[in-house]
Amino acid sequence: MKVLLHVSHLVQWDIALSNSKNLKAIEAKSKIEIVVNAHAIQLYRELSENLLQQLNELENLNIKVKLCRNALRNNNIEESTLPATVEIVPAGIFEIIKKQEEGYYYVSP
Repeated sequence: MKVLLHVSHLVQWDIALSNSKNLKAIEAKSKIEIVVNAHAIQLYRELSENLLQQLNELENLNIKVKLCRNALRNNNIEESTLPATVEIVPAGIFEIIKKQEEGYYYVSP
């Protein structure tokens, strides 16, 4: 199973985190990606210890977190300040469409 969780609002982050971990617990072989764009990118403005722990946990579960370069730029967040556990994609919308073409289920928590 391949699943893409789209996080565009800050309130969706915790839900996406929970959804992805629950899915991995049920279907360990599932491929899960979380695409963060729009207003939700502000979560990465100041990297809290809690967020860094969450990202490490996701990485350990082989859940990928992808951030929209356009949203980062629009929110004046420097890519160099981001942890290695995230991947920068050129545009969140492009990544979402690409993953749907690859057969990923789209979920917006």
